[in-house]
Amino acid sequence: MRTFVVLSFLLCSMLDAAAQPVGSAFTYQGELRDQSQPADGFYDMEFRIFAQESGGNAIAPEVTWNDLQVVGGVFTVNLDFGFSPFDGQALWLEIRVRRAGSTGFTILEPRQEMTASPYALQAVMVGVDAVDSAGIINNSVTASDIASDAVRAEEIAAGAVGSSEIAADAVGSSEIAPRSVDATAIALPLSLVAEVQANPDPAVGAALAVRNTADGLGVENAAPYGIVGQTSYSGGTQSPMYLPPAGVRGDAPDAGSTGVGVIGTSGDISGISFGFHGGLMGVGRTRGISGYSGTGLGIYATSTSSTGVWGNTSRSDQNYGLYTNDNLFASNATLNSSNAVVLNTGKTAVSPGEVVVFQGVEVGADGIPTATVGRSMGKAGVRPAGIVVSRFDPAALPSDRVHGEAAQGDVTPEGAASPGEYLLIATQGPVLVKLSASYKGLAAGQAVGMDPETGMTKSMEDGSPGMTPLGTALQDLPPGQSGEIFVFIH
Repeated sequence: MRTFVVLSFLLCSMLDAAAQPVGSAFTYQGELRDQSQPADGFYDMEFRIFAQESGGNAIAPEVTWNDLQVVGGVFTVNLDFGFSPFDGQALWLEIRVRRAGSTGFTILEPRQEMTASPYALQAVMVGVDAVDSAGIINNSVTASDIASDAVRAEEIAAGAVGSSEIAADAVGSSEIAPRSVDATAIALPLSLVAEVQANPDPAVGAALAVRNTADGLGVENAAPYGIVGQTSYSGGTQSPMYLPPAGVRGDAPDAGSTGVGVIGTSGDISGISFGFHGGLMGVGRTRGISGYSGTGLGIYATSTSSTGVWGNTSRSDQNYGLYTNDNLFASNATLNSSNAVVLNTGKTAVSPGEVVVFQGVEVGADGIPTATVGRSMGKAGVRPAGIVVSRFDPAALPSDRVHGEAAQGDVTPEGAASPGEYLLIATQGPVLVKLSASYKGLAAGQAVGMDPETGMTKSMEDGSPGMTPLGTALQDLPPGQSGEIFVFIH
């Protein structure tokens, strides 16, 4: 029986001096003795890897060399078991040998414990959990060593990177893509921050935008001010929104019936029921919005199609939707009358400039009482209610008086008010009045009244006995003519 012995061996990895990518093969060199003499000639060899010093099963496919030439007992082979065996565990190499052409392999004992050299393969393939934070020297991996998109969100475990691992100013706006960070990525109570962008829209020109898609807050601050906004821009309106420069701007473009651009609350608002949508909303126990100016306007509101300011109260007695301890001013106050909404319950339509009389009162479905009017019924002693100013369409008012929905249509359409329609009448102040022909004419300052028989407005000097005074002419009317002149109703 032949005996074989490997007296010594050398393991080394196949590393290229030019630092080219390497495979999983490594070089094995040993000294083989045949019958106690240095082997010469050709031999067949089999190489296997085990995780035990003896027994067990091979953990990788065997590597076979046939007709391997051995000179003076020395042989060299390349062995490739792949990467998978080299995961940090202890390994042993088993060698089987025979002379080329003979039968039966001899197992060389003991197995050879594999030294550290093959573990250089770990530099090519790092096993799971093989490197932890303690194994990485500070600053050994910098941004230049990490390729773009090399580390993605799915490679970073939840909670793996905290604020203590991120240096101040280490992450700037240029490193954060628009909308790449949302509320689910930031652990804050009530989803306080949903999205933060620096200058997100050049057309709008905001320095900072905070956007929230959750049922929470955009910004929370324990300091005296939640947000202080300031702008030095004075170049006019901003296209395409056509809005003036502002310190703080709030947008709720698709918020339906409950969204508000800016909401301000003060004090204890528990128990206050409110619903609204618009640009600005103030909610407080005593005052919702308080405005003050030392030289200009405290609160300014405008609308190009509906109502600049809409005031409402939920009190059953309707006091007060709009309150002031001072005078109210309207831009047309120099020639403005006091108007009332009434309902035409007469048999004929009434037109602007015509006089009407009261007929009673009706309570609508909303519980609001409305005076009813019609033409004079030809009865003496009936006092005029006022002069028709225009038709009135309640359907064109805000459809939800609590929420202040935008008006649809014309509140005061042109034309006569038919029976069953609402209308506006002037009860005091200057208004255009239709006058019947005056035989003596009419001069400014003379009295006019309502003829109880015809219901027409005439000069008191031309009218029949029993005429009811209506007001004072503010313009002249030539003798024998009819027409519209301004009359001050009183």
